[in-house]
Amino acid sequence: MSHKGHLIDELRKTNATHALKFLPETYALWRAEDRTAFVKTVIADQTNRNMNSTHPGWVLKEPAVDGGKGVQVIEDPTTLLVQKNNNETSVLAKHHKKLIQRYVKNLLLLDGHKFDLRVYWSIAAIEPEPLILYYGGTLRVSLDAFDAKNGSRGQHLTNAAQQTGGHDRNKSSELSRQPMSVLWNLVENSPRRYTNWPNHIAQNPRAHLECQIRQAIISMWQAFAPTLLQAHSTHHADVFALLGCDIMLDHDLNLFISELQSGPGLPSNTIAVRKIIQSMLPDLARIARIMHSSQGRLHRYASPVTRNPPLGGFQVLVNGSQVAPQPWCHSSSSFSALAATARSRFLSSLSSPSWW
Repeated sequence: MSHKGHLIDELRKTNATHALKFLPETYALWRAEDRTAFVKTVIADQTNRNMNSTHPGWVLKEPAVDGGKGVQVIEDPTTLLVQKNNNETSVLAKHHKKLIQRYVKNLLLLDGHKFDLRVYWSIAAIEPEPLILYYGGTLRVSLDAFDAKNGSRGQHLTNAAQQTGGHDRNKSSELSRQPMSVLWNLVENSPRRYTNWPNHIAQNPRAHLECQIRQAIISMWQAFAPTLLQAHSTHHADVFALLGCDIMLDHDLNLFISELQSGPGLPSNTIAVRKIIQSMLPDLARIARIMHSSQGRLHRYASPVTRNPPLGGFQVLVNGSQVAPQPWCHSSSSFSALAATARSRFLSSLSSPSWW
């Protein structure tokens, strides 16, 4: 999941349209068809481009690298192309193992700074049925002001490793990590709430975002569940994992996942993250202890205690074939459709009961 390339390939393989809609426009350059499509897109953009536009165009990524490494902001995508002797335009061979995504336009900024969300979720069990949980998270904020015309590489990256002071508590800035309450205050007081947003968003922008975040994570789980369940049926190895999900927002409160994290960093150098660690990790340990026996193996058959552990700050997203009711999504028809799709995908993955 956390390998950017595997993420794209799995979503494409399973035709996971519910999940793909949460990604920026993406081209996997190791796929010949994606390279062709990207070239066509670049040529079309060059033909129709707004000559006054200075917004960064694309982000080129090395799929297996994290921490902000291997990321390039590409203002002119034609620099990635080469024209062959037969006048055919193609992507330079050195980029064929990378992926490229269109830079999200009209990013929602925090006091002029780019930010994204790092939220945490857990695959708490696979056996006897999947149990997927959500916790919440923090805002990761770039310390450099966002300037589409100029600015530094750092303005585009929110990773702690790319900020001044890194993970050093004595050198890093508290501004680089903010609690989610900062986001809720930002959207509740946004002037766009009363001008550009549809009524269902303007009435409760926090509920809209809380629901979208949950939908995005559930969609990612849906896409990967068949693969994980099949692996379980083969190896009979259960799963217990804490994961991360990095999310960007635009002015219209559309949500874009930049990547999933199988080993999300938990640096204790800022107050916002320390508070998460101090509350989330004890809850996670408690759930793990209840879900597993003293020998560290999950109880094969669920008892009421096993299936309903005290969750603390965690919330159930998926329990077996059921998407759990989400208070933030009570009026969302798209969430009802997602729940139905989740159940259908789950049941179809059980063509063989051997994993039970």
